[in-house]
Amino acid sequence: MATAWRRLDVSGRMRAALVDVGGRDVDVLALGKAASTMEQAVADSGVRVRRRLVVTTPEAARPGDRAGDHPIVGERSLANGRAVIEFVEGGSVEVPLVIALSGGASALATVPVEPLDAADLLELWRAALRQGTDIGDLNRLRASASWVGGGALAAASVASEVILVTMVDNVVSGPDWVGSGPATRYAPSVAELEQLLESVGLSDDPVGERWRAARRTRDAWLVGHPAPPVRQFVVATPDDALALALEEARERGYVTLSMGARVVGDVADVAEEFVEAARRTGGRVAVLGAGEVTVRVEGSGRGGRSQEFALRAAHRLGAAGTTRAVAVSVATDGRDHEVDVGGLAVAPEDLAAAVHRGVDVARVLAGHDTHDLATSIGTIVPGGPTGWNLCDVYGVVIDDGSRRRPRAPVRSTREGSGHEHG
Repeated sequence: MATAWRRLDVSGRMRAALVDVGGRDVDVLALGKAASTMEQAVADSGVRVRRRLVVTTPEAARPGDRAGDHPIVGERSLANGRAVIEFVEGGSVEVPLVIALSGGASALATVPVEPLDAADLLELWRAALRQGTDIGDLNRLRASASWVGGGALAAASVASEVILVTMVDNVVSGPDWVGSGPATRYAPSVAELEQLLESVGLSDDPVGERWRAARRTRDAWLVGHPAPPVRQFVVATPDDALALALEEARERGYVTLSMGARVVGDVADVAEEFVEAARRTGGRVAVLGAGEVTVRVEGSGRGGRSQEFALRAAHRLGAAGTTRAVAVSVATDGRDHEVDVGGLAVAPEDLAAAVHRGVDVARVLAGHDTHDLATSIGTIVPGGPTGWNLCDVYGVVIDDGSRRRPRAPVRSTREGSGHEHG
């Protein structure tokens, strides 16, 4: 499952997106965790690249690419933000601008509107973690005071048109809000901004007051800067990652139950739902879904969404007395928050052994401090850049040893979920 989505032909999809550009000159700006892969796909599509700028993570950067800070904005992120603005301002009215966009761009390249600074963006990040803020709300708040997000980057461009080619990494807001929407024009009303600030607990904070001032400055600038025409193409989504994971599970002889590619919600609730779906279905079954669960971080624990999902699901399986089972989750970009960790596969017996060693698993989960436990179990999925960024893939696999046909699967409330495939 950890490599299933590498079967995706991004170059072929890029050629289809840019077919009408033909052999014309284009300027290419690639932003995000999958920027290097996407820029290469543009180059392979047959267009003539006049100028290029690639901003990605340090792990994925090639010679000549710019590396940024992620997930927390740093000095490199600010320098990259200034560089991408200069890049689009230095274009030509006769040359289209291709923006190859993937997740992570919000942190990798940004310029906050005055009087906000990097310290304010860090406080926003911490507040969002404390509140368990939806990524869509977080991206809109970022965009409302950014010279890159919310359509500001497209508005700064002098190109004849902007061709936005997107690899979607969120399941709530969709392609328009990948990377906080550099080509999605956004100017929130006063009431909407207040709602967003309230969602992260900053409405009565000095940071909130500075955010209001920045929003007023940015809105005034947008009025005088219309953007060129924007055409958008989507080359890959979490649905693609899930479809390939389901295909691989069926090739391995499992009956599959799809929980859909819109898996969101608190990590504990989602883990329980996956386990119950697998247990009620029975037989040799793989329950799989894609999305982004929420972990509300209140302490200093280390870990990631995928590690916590797998541990919680395995803990639930063990509590229910289920054996011959594995809980697994992988980050399609190859990093589950911690460097060199791509995800985790864990069986109930692994947690039982940890308990035998004196580990208080319940306490570890309550403190969201999962990394040390995941490491000690020894079944971490190796991390590293994959060239993709299509959310996480979550799974619970049970083989009860029977040859019987699984019972009718549990019906989930998740969009597009609850489908059984033989």
